[in-house]
Amino acid sequence: MKTRSCRMGSWFTLCALLGLSACGGDWSVSKESEAGWLSFNQNLIRSRLKEPSRAEFSHSFVAQAEGSPVVCVCGDVDEKDRHGAVLDHQRYISCGSAVQMLEAEVAPRAMEQTWADVCTAKVQTLQALASER
Repeated sequence: MKTRSCRMGSWFTLCALLGLSACGGDWSVSKESEAGWLSFNQNLIRSRLKEPSRAEFSHSFVAQAEGSPVVCVCGDVDEKDRHGAVLDHQRYISCGSAVQMLEAEVAPRAMEQTWADVCTAKVQTLQALASER
């Protein structure tokens, strides 16, 4: 299992962009529980959508800033109607219960910068997790 890390300032950038005052806490995740962390964060994002039962996630991965205990999940989510047509496609970032970011809810520059800072270090993709089982 390969691990790459991003800059330490990533978490601080995310906190600053979202205006959070309490970004502390140990949200680290073991390699054995990455699939659970992906699912937990996708459920947090799902709950923010207009059609949560029709959400479809893709390109999801876990990212963690070097030296930081904070683990985030980044990826894409499609919201579909009852006929299967895509209503909305957007990127998301979720770092546990305190931070969820949907592309449609923030300024484009904020999403681009946060994505670059937080989501540049894929720990392992969902597809790689599935292929190991």
